[in-house]
Amino acid sequence: MNIRINYGNDVFALPRTAADNLVQADMTDLKTLIVLASDAALRENCDSGEIAKRVGCRRDKAETSLRFWSETGVITQTESGDKIDEEKRIEKDAGDDKKPQKKHPTDQAPVYSGDELKVMLDENDGSRRKMLDECQNIAGKIFNVLEINKVIAMSEYLGLENEHILMLFAYCRERGKTSVHYVERTAYNLYNEGVDNLAKLETYIKRKEAYENAEGKLRKLFGFGDRTLTPSERSYIKRWTTEFGYPIEIIERAYQIMIDNTRNGKLSLAYMNRILDNWHTAGYTAIDEIDAALLAYKTGREQSGKNGSGSFDTDEFYALALKKSYENAK
Repeated sequence: MNIRINYGNDVFALPRTAADNLVQADMTDLKTLIVLASDAALRENCDSGEIAKRVGCRRDKAETSLRFWSETGVITQTESGDKIDEEKRIEKDAGDDKKPQKKHPTDQAPVYSGDELKVMLDENDGSRRKMLDECQNIAGKIFNVLEINKVIAMSEYLGLENEHILMLFAYCRERGKTSVHYVERTAYNLYNEGVDNLAKLETYIKRKEAYENAEGKLRKLFGFGDRTLTPSERSYIKRWTTEFGYPIEIIERAYQIMIDNTRNGKLSLAYMNRILDNWHTAGYTAIDEIDAALLAYKTGREQSGKNGSGSFDTDEFYALALKKSYENAK
């Protein structure tokens, strides 16, 4: 049988490298690539929301597909188009809901006189003085007047709790930074990001430590060594560990599936991201749930006459997972 493609008067081209990555691509990826290839205006001013509308998917799914084709080298993204980086998009969408930022202390923070400092240190039963003494213990030195001003400004000007300031000093010391200037800069940077109370700081530190721990393990797993991570690599790791809250063993399971299903075992973080995104959307939070779902998926393929040990179909697995979730809900 011969097949002839009817090109007509309007055609568009795709690079051959796209065909090399079809095994890893899902239906949304293919639709996204076709939409991009067929519309030069959309490529010139890329809008992931418009792509999602045309493809018929959620915006985050369209952004995932853009990252996939970017990582495989089929497309190149530049800042002139739509910024699909998740953190930038969230910041953009937040708009006017963001808390008004304080200026950097060198611009706006007040400088207190000796008498003002004494009054503020002695009020509230001397709680600030006790906090200042403990900060000096953590830093391992006695502060001069300028440094005392900086600490008191964190309390008076930013309104941070004493325990918040103490935790900041301890957090910075663990990173080998004990200068008051460094702690002050950290305090204002975090405050401008919305970390303006003790509970938020505790959450921030836990997430930061979890990310750093996961990054170290994943660097070794992926063979990255000590090189600087690309923004895309850092975004993926942050999404899996912070947004999804996945422990390292779940990410490792996705890595194993990715290696088994990519050409020559080539690392593809975009493919891993699709697997983890499907697991997250399906509501899997523990490795036991995922292993049970993978076993059910393999069994289902065998019963349907498919090769149970064949390539991993992310769309098929996702559909089965949602079906099972729906049946359990009923």
